[in-house]
Amino acid sequence: MKAAVKEALGPLVAFHALDAISSRGTWVPLAQMVSPNGGEVSVVSGANAYDEADIPEGVRIKYVYVGTAHYGAYVPTMPKQPADKEAVESAVEFAYVFFRYVSRLLAKGTFEGHPYTVVAGGLGGVEKGLQMLKAGESRGKKFVYKIEETEGLGDSEDFGDDE
Repeated sequence: MKAAVKEALGPLVAFHALDAISSRGTWVPLAQMVSPNGGEVSVVSGANAYDEADIPEGVRIKYVYVGTAHYGAYVPTMPKQPADKEAVESAVEFAYVFFRYVSRLLAKGTFEGHPYTVVAGGLGGVEKGLQMLKAGESRGKKFVYKIEETEGLGDSEDFGDDE
C-alpha cells in the first residue's frame, strides 16, 4: 500500500490522511505515508492511544469524533484527550449551524443526498439487496431498508412514533 501511494503521489507530499478503519494498527502505515514535518492522520476511534514507536515523531494523530457534535467533549475514558478543549467545545455550535444549513439546502433543492434505492421488505429485503450488489445493480447507489416494513416486527408504534 505504501509503495502504491508513493507512486501515485509522484513528487507530491501528503500532509493529511483519514483512517476510516482505525483498528489493529491501521493508522501506523498511514502515519508513515504523510510528511514527517507536520503530517496529520485523522482516526475515527477513540479507543487507542496512538503512541506506537513506528509513528514518525513529526506526525500528529487526530480524532474525528462525531460525539463532540453532541457533547462538546471527548469521552473521559478516551486515552488521548484534545489539546484544544475550546475547539472541541465549539463543535456543538458548529453542528447546530451546519445541519440546519444542510437541511435548508435540501429543502430548497440546491443540495441533494446520495442516490439510493429503497429495497422492499425491511430487513427481509437484505438478501435481495445482497443479490443486487453481487449482480452489479448497486453502482452509485446506496440501499435503504425501512425497518418498519420487516414482517413480524409489529406495527409502526414499535418504532418511536409517539402519535
